[in-house]
Amino acid sequence: MREFILSCATAAAAIAGIFLTWYQIKASNKQSLFEKRVKYLIESESLAKLYKENREDILGDREQSPLPTANVIFGYLTNNSHLYDIGTAILNPLDSPLHQKFLTRLEDFKELSLKIELSFSDDNSKMLNDFIIRYQEVLHELYKYQIFLNKMENSKETIGTEEMRRFTSKYNKRLWNEIDKLDLAYNRLIDNDCISKLENKTKLHS
Repeated sequence: MREFILSCATAAAAIAGIFLTWYQIKASNKQSLFEKRVKYLIESESLAKLYKENREDILGDREQSPLPTANVIFGYLTNNSHLYDIGTAILNPLDSPLHQKFLTRLEDFKELSLKIELSFSDDNSKMLNDFIIRYQEVLHELYKYQIFLNKMENSKETIGTEEMRRFTSKYNKRLWNEIDKLDLAYNRLIDNDCISKLENKTKLHS
């Protein structure tokens, strides 16, 4: 009888140990997910705030001459603690030592958008994901646009004025098309209060 009680006690202790380990792992995973979500939302909210602060100036540049537009808008969209180190990459896009860093930042955007979608997996995260991707695409388009402008500047003696105007108009429309997509994604993000909803979701599951 005594041996039976001891064996039961041992089994109970083993079960309790397994349950405690499972609970600790679950709590650790939960904390890890919480910390990741907070990090993703801080980065995303920083981008949304930056766009909000400069939105009027960016959209107002549509009627300006094409040469300063790429530089100025790129500066607006990289003026925060996450992107300041690539803010001057556009000034000399192909020869700048920041070229590789800029390309890495583009990949960081894609990675962030994917992590957000996988971490939250709801409609709000999809809208936030779209905003981040559009933001990344505008930066990339601005960079390519500046490369084009530099080539046009170097070729202005061999390319006629009319042909240069035609090429510039084409690239200008493509750039503003991407900016319009970004603005649409931003409006959708704000209208649906996506970031606040994701923050609340994070708090509820913390």
